[in-house]
Amino acid sequence: MRPGDRCLFYHSGAGVASQCIVRVVEVAREWYEVKGADGSGGVIDVRVVGEFERPVPLGDIKKVAGGKVEGMREFALLRQPRLSVMPVPMKVWDWICEMGGGFVQDGEEEINADATKL
Repeated sequence: MRPGDRCLFYHSGAGVASQCIVRVVEVAREWYEVKGADGSGGVIDVRVVGEFERPVPLGDIKKVAGGKVEGMREFALLRQPRLSVMPVPMKVWDWICEMGGGFVQDGEEEINADATKL
């Protein structure tokens, strides 16, 4: 991931109700190493681009995995929801932004799904 890449921010907390996509973020700094308790690890820095009008629950994403959205069946979040980073097919990105009602950037008006293309 490189600075400027946009990402979907997913809450993977305990309980089905908390598993949802809530915002769009942008990579601010590429991966760098940090020393964890075990002596290894790394992070990337991100900044919030905008909050979705409404969260997009994992359950709703799974409901359309049957083929209504091109690329949804292959979307890694449905197979391995604990992955930290995964590619998002463009049609899936657009659908998620639409389901989230677009997103609002700080101090700006709502951005529709078409405006979120990379």
